[in-house]
Amino acid sequence: MRLGTPAGRKLGSAVDRNRLRRRLREAFGRVRPMIDRGADVVVVPRGQAMKAPFGELVDALSGALAAAGVIRKDLGEPDSAGEEAVPEP
Repeated sequence: MRLGTPAGRKLGSAVDRNRLRRRLREAFGRVRPMIDRGADVVVVPRGQAMKAPFGELVDALSGALAAAGVIRKDLGEPDSAGEEAVPEP
């Protein structure tokens, strides 16, 4: 599985675009266990994605992938969609 995230200059500065790419990669990581092997995914972000909470990004990504028929139905929901991973000390 591979993820492509083209982000044009319309989305903002290089710092903003890279932050969005990092957030999308993390959201993809949460949804990745549910995706069929061998699928290549290209996510073209829009302006609303810059300010969307992380949980909404995960939900939107999983919804779009389900609509595209890439998500396997037998694997359930994404891992902790709205929560950031915090390692235990």
